[in-house]
Amino acid sequence: MSNSNASSGVRLAAGVLLAVGTGLAVTYLTNVVPVLGFIAGLQVTLLTLQVESMLRERHDDQKTTRQNRIIAGIERVQWIPDMVDKIVRSTAAVEEKYPNTIATEASHRVLENCVNELARLELGHVLFDYEEIGPLVVQADRSRRSIVSTSLQSVDLDWWLSPLGEKYWQRLQEAMRRGVHCERVFIYHDWNDDLDRLAREQSAGGVHVLRVHRDKLPPHLRLDLIIWDDDCGYETRSNERGEGQWNYFTFQAEEIRQLVINYNLIYNSSINLEGDNRSCILH
Repeated sequence: MSNSNASSGVRLAAGVLLAVGTGLAVTYLTNVVPVLGFIAGLQVTLLTLQVESMLRERHDDQKTTRQNRIIAGIERVQWIPDMVDKIVRSTAAVEEKYPNTIATEASHRVLENCVNELARLELGHVLFDYEEIGPLVVQADRSRRSIVSTSLQSVDLDWWLSPLGEKYWQRLQEAMRRGVHCERVFIYHDWNDDLDRLAREQSAGGVHVLRVHRDKLPPHLRLDLIIWDDDCGYETRSNERGEGQWNYFTFQAEEIRQLVINYNLIYNSSINLEGDNRSCILH
């Protein structure tokens, strides 16, 4: 028998005994008032104990439900159990070895940061350092239909001319050989030799290249963005000096739709490399 069932049985038996006792007192005793007062006190005490027991059982049930939910969540993803086991073991070790020190405070902060980061991932948002090219390469390799993008001269011209930009360009060429349509609008403020050479190299490599002067766009459209297959979106997040600081990826459908809208507005304001109106691809 479970503890819950046992405690319920005890409460029932006590209630029956008190009820029977009250009946006998009324039937056989001549001066029943003191006795009834005593029995009433016992009944109040029993009622209090019953309420406390019910609250404790409810808490135990909620605790059990929470534990079952956590266990079920952990077991849904194959690699999580081992990871959770390591986290629990290491955190408990820190608490036991270095109690009330900055080590325990640091372990709490690490886990809190992890919780916050996972909450952001749950929303479909992924943030990487601007110099971290791995995710860009992965998305290019996974693309099957299209990669459309803008290139903001003030943010990423130097990046395109660096080894990181060269590596990403190689992956774009591989994607185009797979039949992926690649398209880029260069948003510029000074069409210098480096930018002209970069744009023409990409155009010759198969990218549908367009350009637009920054002043022809409202501030909210002066964006450095990428959209892969309409499934993943990207924006460069800049610091106060306008330098790239974070690579911001989103898998949230609404945000991707907004990126597509913004890209189309930028595209519709652009011209081709020779200064003519847009050609061949309509949005």
